[in-house]
Amino acid sequence: MSQKASDCLTAALCSDCHGEIDNGRDMNRDERRARMNDAIVRTLDQLARRGLVRAV
Repeated sequence: MSQKASDCLTAALCSDCHGEIDNGRDMNRDERRARMNDAIVRTLDQLARRGLVRAV
């Protein structure tokens, strides 16, 4: 049984990127996970730069 990921681990993706990561026909599971991790980091970076989240 899987667990729901934290809402803090959300990535802002366009529909094409979402499909690539979700379906990943050209990537293996590790490559898809690495791509998602990168997207999460980039999303958090942009939120922080805009002052919408901050580290405490």
